[in-house]
Amino acid sequence: MRVGNLGVRKPRTIVFSQEMELPAFVAARAAATAGYRLLVLELFEFLFSVLPYVEVDGPILILLRGDDPEVKGSMNAMREDHEILSCTKELGGLCDVSLSLSLTQLFLSGQDGYRAKRLLEEVQHLEDLDSWGESKVATIPAPSAVVLSPVLRPARRTVARYSGLETLEMGDLPPRGSVLIYTGVDSHLAKKELSLRGQYYYPLLLDVDPILAPVYAAIVALKLPKLNKR
Repeated sequence: MRVGNLGVRKPRTIVFSQEMELPAFVAARAAATAGYRLLVLELFEFLFSVLPYVEVDGPILILLRGDDPEVKGSMNAMREDHEILSCTKELGGLCDVSLSLSLTQLFLSGQDGYRAKRLLEEVQHLEDLDSWGESKVATIPAPSAVVLSPVLRPARRTVARYSGLETLEMGDLPPRGSVLIYTGVDSHLAKKELSLRGQYYYPLLLDVDPILAPVYAAIVALKLPKLNKR
């Protein structure tokens, strides 16, 4: 996992391809905390519904899951001021997590508030994330599926990829033995869900800041396959 200077300017617009929701929306939350106006658009929505009709504020940062020459060609043909970051094999399997943390750092650096400083401290001290994830999953049996609370929704595709499990949102009907992962800020919704369908779930609380909560959910997902080997 790499965190640091991405070599890009602070964008006014982020465009994300499939499976890059995690860094896009973590960045959006960090930008909002910094009082920075940021537009976030899905790639094909941007290409087909926005770009031909609306002038988009730049710089534009485009987040791609893979090194797709056709998509990159379309992006490079744009006249708008833009930069591209893509998750290639060289960046490792946790690229979307690394990008999430690096973009958080990009938007919060230089902020004086207590929350921003605390989050930057978290981002800069990642050596404990692995053991933190291990300790979290140690409290539950091996689940049959993952259900995410609303705050964790940006991590859905990443969680599915890391865990190898069906990943649902709260409100979907889960299979028995699912783990319900939720945060402190939406715990009232989780408690309501547990009161309705508690027999289906192993509850797992992530008591972390909502900005980075989807990243922590991804770290937990990475550890879930190990539960089947216990």
